[in-house]
Amino acid sequence: MTITENYYLELRSVPVRKHFEKKGGLDYLSWAKAWDMLKRCYPNAEYWVVRDEHNNNRNYFTNGNSGWVTVVVSVNSIDHSIDLAIMDHRNKAVPKDDITSVDVMNSIQRALTKAVAMHGLGIIAWTGEKDYISELKFKEILDSKNYNLAVETYNNYQLNAEQLESIKKQFKKEKK
Repeated sequence: MTITENYYLELRSVPVRKHFEKKGGLDYLSWAKAWDMLKRCYPNAEYWVVRDEHNNNRNYFTNGNSGWVTVVVSVNSIDHSIDLAIMDHRNKAVPKDDITSVDVMNSIQRALTKAVAMHGLGIIAWTGEKDYISELKFKEILDSKNYNLAVETYNNYQLNAEQLESIKKQFKKEKK
């Protein structure tokens, strides 16, 4: 793919919903899965954690009350950065004096996933949409006449009106 093509739309179309987990009632894509999927599409992608040069080069920042991390992900020489509060398992900010290295590392991993999503991969976790499906893949599923695959497609993909009608027609015929 060349830089002139819209890499965001390409990454947005990568199916991720089947990799979601539930955490605190919310859809969650693990940092490892997000990074793996991004690197499969863009092997030259990079990320880094911004360090606080004014505070012993720590991998987090503080305002005296709590803290946050900043992670940058670069794809095609386009950088997206995310600031994320250091939070506990209940998604509550951790007071500055209670911040542990585990809290910081967990926040870095969450921020990495969000920064990857800013490039398109996994953004649907925040938009609430289902995965999109290409016309070619949809045609393959229809042609397979596999009912279970059609149900999985219906549940996991954002289908347009024409695609929904095609699935209904295909399997209505098969029931007769």
